[in-house]
Parts: sequence; C-alpha cells; structure tokens
Amino acid sequence: MRSTSSKIIAIVAVATFITALNACIVHIGGNDDEYDVQHWQPQQEDEYYSSDQGNIDNVNENIKLGKNANAGKLENVNGNIYLKGNNNVQQVETVNGDIDIDENVTVANAVTSVNGRIQLDSHSSVGGDIHSVNGNIKLKDATVMGSIKVVNSDISLKDHSEVHGDIVYGSDDSFFSDWNDNHNSPTLRIGKDVILHGNIILYRPVNVKFDGQPQPDKIKRPDSK
Repeated sequence: MRSTSSKIIAIVAVATFITALNACIVHIGGNDDEYDVQHWQPQQEDEYYSSDQGNIDNVNENIKLGKNANAGKLENVNGNIYLKGNNNVQQVETVNGDIDIDENVTVANAVTSVNGRIQLDSHSSVGGDIHSVNGNIKLKDATVMGSIKVVNSDISLKDHSEVHGDIVYGSDDSFFSDWNDNHNSPTLRIGKDVILHGNIILYRPVNVKFDGQPQPDKIKRPDSK
C-alpha cells in the first residue's frame, strides 16, 4: 500500500461537474431484473480485512472489508472496494474501480467513484453525497442522506430506497446535446416504493422512468433549450 492523496485529488476536481445539463423523456414501468443489485465477484480471492482498521489507501489492489469490520477512509486507485456487510466506515473513494456495498453498511460521509459502478444493498446508508462520472449506480432498499450527483451514469433506485437530497445530472459538455434526442442518454429509473425528498435536476438529456406514479413536478431543467 502507498499513498494516493495526489491522485485522489482528481475526484475532488471531478466533483465540480454539476454545472450544466439538458432534457428528459419520462417513461413508466420496465424490466425489473436488469436493475437488480449483483454483487461483484472477484476473479481471485484477495485477503479480507477481518478486523477494525484505520484509513486504508491502496493503488492497483482491491480493498475488501470483511463482515463486522470497521474502518476510516477507504481510498483506491485502479482497484475495487468491497464491503461485505455490517460495516461502519467514514468515506469511500476510488478511481477506475467499482464500489460494492453489501447489506447493513453505514458510510458516514461521501461515496465517490470516477470510472466504476456503485452498488448499495439492503439497509445500507450513506451520510453524505454519492458522486460518479461514468459509473452506474444501483440502490436496493438503501438510504442516501445527501444527493446523488452524476454525469453519464445510469441510476436505478428500487424497493424502499430513500434519497434525502437531489438527483443531479451534470452536463456532458457535448456540442451535440439535444433535449429531444434520447438514444445516447443515460437512464434514471425510480421504483414505485422509492422516496425522493429532493428534485431531479437535469443539465443534460436523461431518460427518466417511473415504475409507479410519475412525479413530473420534481423534474427541473435549468438550462433547457
């Protein structure tokens, strides 16, 4: 393990992406299976951290926190982060890796991934925001106390997931962005039992799908043309 502080700064810079986005197409219903949480299965068994840890800072390795083990801040570059369940951690950040959070996990602050998926399973919670640029996000009966802020990510919220902040799609800065063209747009799917306290703020074209009652009043398009 070696320090990655200078590289993790990239995450902070990327987190400023919430500055401009474009329209949405609203759909109802859909195939449920493709949106289910499927936990990451590593090709080889890396060693689990089975006891409580402080901060963990890795490059080119996976971080795997075993059941009932707690930790401080988890930072990774070119590797996945897997929390097996019943964990308490302060923060989770990775560049070029997936973040897979199993059941009954509490993250006190933010969860951030630049080029990797983020998954939260039942009864897990994030005390801050979830940030991603190019990785898909799936929540199954999970809670986010902050907002979900993305650019090119598909987002799936299902079962009794709850988001206290906003869902924000930042601009992809594409010259060809067109509010009426949804072919290459990311998809936001909101299950019928999901609770969204904030708004859906779109600075780019997004396909918005509601499995239950549509909530068009929550969709805001600050820069729509």
